Amino acid sequence: FDVQNRYGKRALDRFYEILRTYVDFPVPLSFVGRRGRWPDWSPFYKASEVALASIGIKLNTDEKFDESLKESKTLNAFLNRILMLEPFMQNALFDAVHGLYELEVQVDQEA
Repeated sequence: FDVQNRYGKRALDRFYEILRTYVDFPVPLSFVGRRGRWPDWSPFYKASEVALASIGIKLNTDEKFDESLKESKTLNAFLNRILMLEPFMQNALFDAVHGLYELEVQVDQEA
């Protein structure tokens, strides 16, 4: 499974945008909600911001409009650096970006 494509770039950019703006997440995630680690999106967003800042990731990207097929340095940095976090947070951040990736692919297939 390779996320190093335009969908992966879009998903990561959208994830950062959601964290900056606190808008509702467009896909359900098992760790947010009544039975999840976070009761709603706001605490998840805050925890994500803190975790990403702790590993030197800023919520802005210079690849925002890069639709090329070349590998994304920003996506590589994200995937490599989240490995420095506790496993639960690694999984949460990856699952969030992966959920957005799947949404990007689905929207493109329906178009």
